[in-house]
Amino acid sequence: MPKDLAPFVPESLWMYQMGIIYFWLTDESDQHSRTKKLIELSSKIVARLLELASLPLTKTLRKPVVELMQVVLEKNA
Repeated sequence: MPKDLAPFVPESLWMYQMGIIYFWLTDESDQHSRTKKLIELSSKIVARLLELASLPLTKTLRKPVVELMQVVLEKNA
């Protein structure tokens, strides 16, 4: 995990989880099928983004993400 992004990963994953929970609570589909599909698809995306974040070429993409997370989480903003 890149050092610039690492401090934000736990809280970002927590926010992702809270979003999933909210979606589940408001999901009126049969047996929460939409929530299950959301988890299936979005977890793959999140995992892949975390893998890609370690690549040197993503540093310029990480910078605005880190800045955004600093504002959202009020860390060194």
